[in-house]
Amino acid sequence: MEPPRSSYRLVRHHLAAVPFESLSLHYSPRRTLSVDPEDLFRKIVRPPRAALDSPNDEDDNAAAAAAGVHPDGDRRGGYCMEVNTLLASVLRGLGYDVLSVGAAYPLPRRASPARASTADAALPTEPVLAGQLVLMADELKLRRVRPGRPDEFAEYVVLERFPTEDARVAALRKWFGINLSPRRGPPSRAT
Repeated sequence: MEPPRSSYRLVRHHLAAVPFESLSLHYSPRRTLSVDPEDLFRKIVRPPRAALDSPNDEDDNAAAAAAGVHPDGDRRGGYCMEVNTLLASVLRGLGYDVLSVGAAYPLPRRASPARASTADAALPTEPVLAGQLVLMADELKLRRVRPGRPDEFAEYVVLERFPTEDARVAALRKWFGINLSPRRGPPSRAT
């Protein structure tokens, strides 16, 4: 069963509007990322203050600040975990059940080490990507937003219903040869 066309449009718009970039990892003093939805919205969606400022919008800025909304943003894009976390937040806000997962997959083999450049040698062999498992009408679909060719904007995989989450994850591991690890919070402790 194909996902609804609106689903494809949502992911296409997300990829077209949100650039993939990793500047914070390489050029910030702390080299850390926040995956807090408010931080991601400020970094990825909200435009910089200069884009908002005009002679007539002082009242708008004051009203936004009074409401706890900061009109200054970056609108820069983000790293895979950032853009996928933002997409998961949007999907949850639209009423979808979303399970965020980490997935690793092997890169295609490169030229022999003697011919590989220093830059190639520095690349990881199994990058970790973030993605979402989305429950839509009792069908489980895997979505990933990643950089690449325009026709590789996302992947949708329909899984039959499984009795448990572990059975779903095991099926994904088997079918795709990838390592999926559901992100779960710390175990709860009885007091």
